[in-house]
Amino acid sequence: MAITRIIDCIGASDEDMAHLRLLLRSSKVRLRDLWRWGREDRADLVVVDAGTLIGADALRRSQRRGIAWAQLIAADAAAPEGAVLRKPLRRDDFVALLNSVGDSSEVLPLQLVTQGEEFFNLDLGEAEFDDIDLPALDFSLTRNQREREQDAFDALFHRDPLAEKPQFLMPDKLEADADVEFILDPTRRSAERADAHGNPLAREAHSDGFIDPDFRHDLRVHAEDNDTFALEAYLEPGLLGGPAIIQLPGAPALVLDPKENVFHAEGRLPALEPYFRQPLRYGGWKRLVNSELARWRDRVPARPYLRLTWMQHYLGSDGYLAKHLDPGGSYRLKRWLELAHDYPRAFRVGANMGVARRLGDIARTSDVPLAEVFDIVNAYEAIGYIDWTRRSQPGKAAGT
Repeated sequence: MAITRIIDCIGASDEDMAHLRLLLRSSKVRLRDLWRWGREDRADLVVVDAGTLIGADALRRSQRRGIAWAQLIAADAAAPEGAVLRKPLRRDDFVALLNSVGDSSEVLPLQLVTQGEEFFNLDLGEAEFDDIDLPALDFSLTRNQREREQDAFDALFHRDPLAEKPQFLMPDKLEADADVEFILDPTRRSAERADAHGNPLAREAHSDGFIDPDFRHDLRVHAEDNDTFALEAYLEPGLLGGPAIIQLPGAPALVLDPKENVFHAEGRLPALEPYFRQPLRYGGWKRLVNSELARWRDRVPARPYLRLTWMQHYLGSDGYLAKHLDPGGSYRLKRWLELAHDYPRAFRVGANMGVARRLGDIARTSDVPLAEVFDIVNAYEAIGYIDWTRRSQPGKAAGT
């Protein structure tokens, strides 16, 4: 009946280990016993590469325990004492080695050496002095010596609890030439103390070059629930302070994300016109947590604030050209805004502004009233999509 035996390999390279495992699988029918891989403490045979530190240690342990062992050596290396396996490994040599392992009369257990409490002191070389008797030293102090030692300790580590009180830090009497004067204006110290007890969000960080002044201004924005603002004001940073949602009767819900400067809403842009027709109550907005905002992001795609800014000026111009624009100037659309499905007339006007034209020509070509062309030009100019030149100075760019 075949005996189950265990083999282990220590110190060998990954290539040699893989080769040995392959030889063991392919040689099962030629082996007298049933061999499998296992741990060193239960092994019947240990194959080692004595050229490595762990391999040399494993060889010494195997010799002390009395179990079978074999060394891996190069093809041209001198054969050491004991069993060897030469590289490149051959199946016949491997089978002969395994079949040569017989029953051992006694195999000693693997001993694990522990140093206990002396582990961290072994490299100090003091173990040889452990048995030397040294005369005991007397460290007792006299009473006067103990008192001096205690006084020195207190002076070094114990602080006087009265040392920092104002009556001890400041003189009891003023100098002879000191004057007393009543000051009505606030002092620097009183102003700083008043700021410290005020609203911490409204306090400005003085001499802090790492804070953007605009950011500090945003922190001072404060509104009550009944305050009303146009939608464009809520697009500016600092008023909402975070993602929020509002819904007016007859209009889809509108979600603003100030961090990303995008909005979420179902339907096309004309459905959002009620939000531009009236000021919006500050208390009508509801703050959204991250999970609620994530659901809106999955529900409808985000669109940039730029479209809402365009709508604000398109719907709020009332057919009048902005005061800083020249009615007789030439206008060209330098960037495209897709509005074909939202505002077809505005889309048609934009399509005819690919080259610089006068406003009257744009209105006739687009078949759109001139007043509405004013609204559309105002909207495009508000988002920076317009290049224009004045009538009196056609070669001079606007704003120069």
